[in-house]
Amino acid sequence: MNKTILKIAVLLAIVCFAIWWAAGPSPSLQACIHDHKRDDAYKALYAYPPGLPHVRARVRLNVACVGVFIDKNGGAITAIATIVIAIFTGVLWKVTGQQVRVTKEALIADKRAFVFPKDILPEWSQDPTTGQYVWRFRPQWENSGDTPTKNMRLYSACELRTTLLPNGFDFDQVISPPGTGLCPPKTFKLGGAAPLLSLPAITPQDILDIQAQRKYLYVWGWVRYFDVFPGTPEHITRFCWQILPRGNPLTFTPGQLPANVGSLSFPSIHHIEGNCADEECDI
Repeated sequence: MNKTILKIAVLLAIVCFAIWWAAGPSPSLQACIHDHKRDDAYKALYAYPPGLPHVRARVRLNVACVGVFIDKNGGAITAIATIVIAIFTGVLWKVTGQQVRVTKEALIADKRAFVFPKDILPEWSQDPTTGQYVWRFRPQWENSGDTPTKNMRLYSACELRTTLLPNGFDFDQVISPPGTGLCPPKTFKLGGAAPLLSLPAITPQDILDIQAQRKYLYVWGWVRYFDVFPGTPEHITRFCWQILPRGNPLTFTPGQLPANVGSLSFPSIHHIEGNCADEECDI
């Protein structure tokens, strides 16, 4: 709003300058000034020494004569004013359009779907050969917006490695088709299992190696989706979390409370890369 006021003030200044510029060399204005200077009232004002009264006299004289100029050149001034009004109308239309666009974008940002990883949930199963419990992980996606997603695709993966995840890791690689789904507003959805069901699960020995820093475990993935508002771009959220297991995997028993001795938990930390949303993912 302050910028709009400033633009109006500039336009008014342009109008005044245009009138002054046109009136300055006008013979009628110069004749008016010459005639008024011979009046006794103006002679008395000009008799003051240089200072505020003298300035006032000159201002009054010029204002009066500019008024005479406006009376004699009304047609030209009307044309100038018409041009300025047209310019002002164009500026006002542009400012109004910008305000409407900003308001629309703010409404969309406030209501649109926004999906992000809330947590990573471990899932256990029992290896039929060894009888040991093995593990996979699923991201828990939350839509915190007030509207549902459209055309949502999601992917989860796991990296179990003997070295730290390198900088510049390719978080776009896929070894199976992404899943699809819908996430209503203010709800949670589970992503796919990592490692994939076609790959070996995380074993108790893997967990012991992770705790001894002989191996490193990362769960990462992304979700792509549109919101319900037309003309808006596709959104993306990525995550990459390092899993740091606690507890003894060899003594794990399903149904244990976390406080029990021998229980197993899977806290995590964010990796230095692979965590972003929308425009941040393009950096």
